[in-house]
Amino acid sequence: MNQRPRPASSWASIRDANRLVAATIRDGEPDVDSMLLGEIAQDPEAVSIRPLALSQDAVTELVGQRLGAGAEPSFVAACHRETGGNPLLLLEALKTMHREGVRPDAQHAKAIRDIGPRAVSRLVLLRRAAASSPPPTSASERIAALG
Repeated sequence: MNQRPRPASSWASIRDANRLVAATIRDGEPDVDSMLLGEIAQDPEAVSIRPLALSQDAVTELVGQRLGAGAEPSFVAACHRETGGNPLLLLEALKTMHREGVRPDAQHAKAIRDIGPRAVSRLVLLRRAAASSPPPTSASERIAALG
């Protein structure tokens, strides 16, 4: 997000419009409008939700949905370990493995080590391409850009 001067009342005007504002941000996200996030976080009506990592059972379910039922425990464990249970990283890796025809068995458990970085690199490239679009100008566009 391109940080540009904005009216001091932009968050207040959105809040006063009785609208639900939902935004997401990851720790360490570059180019974040810290002042706007601070305004939102300090609002007494703001609710912050910090999701936990996916459990092994949740990873098993997602692997089954994306690569087919019957995923072997060693494959699921490798997916959980290599992604840290991060849903974004896991789903990107599973998309790549699906495209490459990787089967969720013990023989392919090491595939996540190789595919994980490529899937994340692809995601970063897609986000960089999206970031090259013109920066948001209104407060609503800025909040939309956060999530």
